[in-house]
Amino acid sequence: MDTGQASFAEGLCVLEGIEAMAEGKSAAEAALRVEAASNGVGNTFVVKGLDLARRGGRLVRGEDAPVGIPVLALTGEGMKVEGSATTLEEATELMAGHVEKAARTAGDRRLRIGVGHGAAREIAAALRARIEQIEGVEEIIEYQVGPAVGAHTGAGTAGAVYLARPVVF
Repeated sequence: MDTGQASFAEGLCVLEGIEAMAEGKSAAEAALRVEAASNGVGNTFVVKGLDLARRGGRLVRGEDAPVGIPVLALTGEGMKVEGSATTLEEATELMAGHVEKAARTAGDRRLRIGVGHGAAREIAAALRARIEQIEGVEEIIEYQVGPAVGAHTGAGTAGAVYLARPVVF
């Protein structure tokens, strides 16, 4: 099934399907859980190679690169600028703020989060440290951005994907 997601956002969806099967659910029930996860997953990230995203058609048409470090989210339309920072510390705080908002709106559910990077280990480590302080975080999984995503974002990419659990469907 196509989750419509990329990178570890897809991994979060797959984990939901695996766990459903491990719980004895049918393939159809697991597929429903994966679909619900796909609809509920969120993300926030920074890229060093915004020009790669633009040239590759991943940046939403009309989205301009702000001055400084753009904080992005991948939506159904493509990459959208969600904010801008003047330092990596500010960018980390903006990304953590997106995760924190998701945790607040999750109600009594808790977040499973993936924190990853493509040649930006320091940014990912700072983001993870900040996310560890957020109320409502259940689990943090570290991952490395692979070459398929890295081709569109370049080295220097870091961010988080998150999913409130249990998924609602």
